[in-house]
Amino acid sequence: MKIDRLIGIVTILLQTEKSTVPALAQRFEVSRRTIERDIDALCRAGVPLVTVQGYGGGVFIEPRYKLDKTLLSGPELAALVAGAAGVGSVSPAPLARSLAEKLGGSGTDDLLIDLSSHYRESLTPKIELLRTAIAEHARVRFTYYYAKGVAEKCAEPYRIVFQWGDWYMFGWCPDAAGWRMYKLNRLTLLSVTAQTFEPRAIPPEALDFNARFHDGTLLRARVAASECYRLVEEYGPACYTRQPDGSLLLEIGYTNEDVAAAWLLGFGAKAEVLEPPALRARMASEAQALCAVYGAPKK
Repeated sequence: MKIDRLIGIVTILLQTEKSTVPALAQRFEVSRRTIERDIDALCRAGVPLVTVQGYGGGVFIEPRYKLDKTLLSGPELAALVAGAAGVGSVSPAPLARSLAEKLGGSGTDDLLIDLSSHYRESLTPKIELLRTAIAEHARVRFTYYYAKGVAEKCAEPYRIVFQWGDWYMFGWCPDAAGWRMYKLNRLTLLSVTAQTFEPRAIPPEALDFNARFHDGTLLRARVAASECYRLVEEYGPACYTRQPDGSLLLEIGYTNEDVAAAWLLGFGAKAEVLEPPALRARMASEAQALCAVYGAPKK
């Protein structure tokens, strides 16, 4: 619809500060002439658009312009500002304040989002470099730490994703010829290369990040009642049933045995794996290994 496209044009120009008629036409899949008519309609509606011809020119909104906040309800405005504050927690720019100024309001203070956790100092430069690489369609190089060891990687970045409580880069790995997710906290020595790439079409299934994890193996474990809060925090109150002796019977699915074993070890003697047999044997082996480390006093 035309009204959706007009609002979209204003939103893009508020976000990117400047664009071009060809770029907007490609973005909205319409002709250049249609975008030119849209720009004329926005100008007549009072939006101060400025067009500059020639090299380095484009379309932009007069810097002092504020979007009429009556277009947004109170909850919508608050959600926008809160979301900007969340992104701002890993960005060097004061996005929440800038957005509030453009919208002519300040939102509310009842929702605070900090997506940086303890890693803002290291996350912010990585995210800024990746945003530059994505905008320029440039490959990135980095050192990556994972279960197989340490490797030098090269990838084509497409998305910066906050999922499962962590930040990831989603992109195409030329070596593996497939789509991959790289956790930013495991990624060091990131650099944007001079090598550009032609953007690929991303299949919808590749963007279904949760589909990467299939909880196909059932874990049954007896857990001490004192650890109830940890089970609820991780899997919710429906993940266990309280037993007559006061213990908790945990029943959940898991994907990766290594991850499941590492999580269970955190309970110490307060969790006992009942099923599957392979994981129970794995935990017994881990316990024996710990006894070997801590059992005999060192000389």
